[in-house]
Amino acid sequence: MVDLDEFKPINDTLGHAAGDEVLRAVSELLRGHIRDTDYVGRLGGDEFAVLLPRSNKRNGVRRAEELDRKLNNAHAAWNKKQIPIKASCGVHMYSAKAELKELLEAADVAMYKIKQECREKYGLKAR
Repeated sequence: MVDLDEFKPINDTLGHAAGDEVLRAVSELLRGHIRDTDYVGRLGGDEFAVLLPRSNKRNGVRRAEELDRKLNNAHAAWNKKQIPIKASCGVHMYSAKAELKELLEAADVAMYKIKQECREKYGLKAR
């Protein structure tokens, strides 16, 4: 799971067109850094899911760290501005028998755990 951090202020201060450009930039970055066998999709709002079939936990965590690093060093170009992209990623291993709802819920919990740890690390308040 990938959740954009501080996305609402972009929409509120720069407008929805700027927010749309951030979403496009994130989508392009994610699609550009997955294998042909992987899947990426927007779940809604500012959340994306990346499925990495045929990956073990170590590889999945490594890939999530890579995507996290790339996202958090990326910018979306809009109206002569460079809007910094900030994101949190969570990883959950799943089996072939897992229900999609269970998989998404577990990945969402992992992503919010990472987000909370980062807030605590940097002394930021939860929103």
